[in-house]
Amino acid sequence: MKSNELKKIEAIRLRVEERCSFNEIIELTGCAKSNLSGWLKPYPLTKDELSARRKVKNQPLPKRDMPILKESSWKTGDKGHYAMLKMQLYAQNMAAIVSLPTIAHCRYDAIIDWNNILYRAQVKYVNRDSTDGSVSVDLGSTTRNGKIISTCYTNDEIDVLLIYIPKIDMVLWIGPELFHGKSSLNIRWRDGRGNNGLSSLIAQDLEWK
Repeated sequence: MKSNELKKIEAIRLRVEERCSFNEIIELTGCAKSNLSGWLKPYPLTKDELSARRKVKNQPLPKRDMPILKESSWKTGDKGHYAMLKMQLYAQNMAAIVSLPTIAHCRYDAIIDWNNILYRAQVKYVNRDSTDGSVSVDLGSTTRNGKIISTCYTNDEIDVLLIYIPKIDMVLWIGPELFHGKSSLNIRWRDGRGNNGLSSLIAQDLEWK
């Protein structure tokens, strides 16, 4: 991955997760102002944050795990984009190369070049959690105006599902032996059984590493 792409990923992470200001991100990443303006445009600071920064100068950066934005305020596209950024950070750590398709509406979101093998990857942000420490991943068909617009994923279409779970800040590598033709998956980050007694996959066993 190119240096400028890594800076973009880190700059957006600093804004979304740590709520850093424009100047703070420049200082931390060395990004050019011209690039940073475009990268951060979809992720502005709130009026309250801007007002607080005008009143208090040189305040310490917020803690990384400080909840700033509620997920309920994110649109579907925001969640998907954030999952892609998390996946790219994992790819950097795994020395994997990420390439994106040049056309929209592909069944895969990226091509992962890892260990000299190319994988067609579908990336998902999943946070529909229950009280028992599990998430349900919907992989089934969806309809619009009575017509089927997508179906379950098969190994003819994609090679891997990369699922980002914000509750545990983890990207999971789900192979076709687990997703092929299935309408849903139940994933836990605690030992035991899933929702309604369904058999579950354990997140820690599936982390991309």
